[in-house]
Amino acid sequence: MRRLLIAALALALLPAVASGQKKPEALWYYVDNETSWADLQKHIDQIDIVAPDVFGVDSLGTVWGELDARVLALAKAHHVQVHPLIVNKPFDYKALHVFLSNDVYVRRAIDGTAEICRRYKVDGIQVDFENLHINDRDAFTRFYRGLGEALHAAAAS
Repeated sequence: MRRLLIAALALALLPAVASGQKKPEALWYYVDNETSWADLQKHIDQIDIVAPDVFGVDSLGTVWGELDARVLALAKAHHVQVHPLIVNKPFDYKALHVFLSNDVYVRRAIDGTAEICRRYKVDGIQVDFENLHINDRDAFTRFYRGLGEALHAAAAS
């Protein structure tokens, strides 16, 4: 019976091994407080990507926030990627519409986000815009494309 169980387990795992699947990446959302800092230190060796929730963008495209230098140093020492979030708190769809509808505001946010990447030398950015109205989808797509182009150009220079 034991041999049968081992054989069944081996057969069950064979497709994953044969396809070369790697283990899933472990993502850790970090909020800027001492409890989260203590938890990050405790679990850093189990994390592939840390995502600090520390940056925001307002209706005028102003990007604000700071990334704790301790988080960057700890991540670097443990070979953990850093992908901070940029959010549209308090998730107001009207404010998001104002932002996305104005090319100057959009450019300000793109430039501010690129500056975050340069200043902190992060590995990526997570755009976490919530409560987006369906009518703003094309404007959001234009923003996202513009942001991607700016970030790729900054990485190449």
